[in-house]
Amino acid sequence: MESTSNTKKLTRASMLLIFAFIIIFIGSRTGGAMFNQFVVGPLVNAVILTAVLITDMKHGILVGILTPVLAAITGQLNAPMVPFMPFIMIGNALLALVFGLIYKKNEKFGQYIGIVLGSVLKALFLTLSAKYLVSAFKINIPEKVMPKLLAAMSAPQLYSALAGGIIALLFYKAYKKYYLKA
Repeated sequence: MESTSNTKKLTRASMLLIFAFIIIFIGSRTGGAMFNQFVVGPLVNAVILTAVLITDMKHGILVGILTPVLAAITGQLNAPMVPFMPFIMIGNALLALVFGLIYKKNEKFGQYIGIVLGSVLKALFLTLSAKYLVSAFKINIPEKVMPKLLAAMSAPQLYSALAGGIIALLFYKAYKKYYLKA
C-alpha cells in the first residue's frame, strides 16, 4: 500500500463509494436477485477491498460500512431485510479488516490469504447471524422473508467476496502499472 495523505485517501475512498453507489443503483434497477447476488455483490466487495488497497484499512472499513446504507437507500436491500443491515456492515468491515491486517503483514502472499480468510469469515458471520442472531436479538424480519435472507447470506456471500477479491486484485495490478507510473 502506497503512502498518501489523509486528504488523498479520503478522496479516493469517496470516489470508490460513489462508484459503489452507481453499481448498487444500477443493480437495484435491473435484473433480479440472481443478478444482484452474482454481479452486484462481487463488484461491491471489489470496491471495499480496492479501498483497502489504494487507501488504507480504516477507509476500506468505512466504505464497507457505508455500502449497505447505499443499498438500503436505493432499494437494493429489500425493505424487510433492512433490519439485517448492521450485520452486513459488520460482515463488510470484517472482510476489509482481515484482508488489510493480513496484507499488511505479508504483501507478497497476504493479499491472497487475506481475501480467502476475510471472505470465509464474512460469509460465516453472515450465515450465523441470519441463522441465530436475528432470533437471539429479536430482529424484526418477517417470517416469510427469513428463507430468502438465509439463502442470500450463506454460500453466495463466500462466492461474492472471493470474486470481489479477484476483481480487486486485477484492478490494483492495473492501477499500480498505469496510474502509479504516470
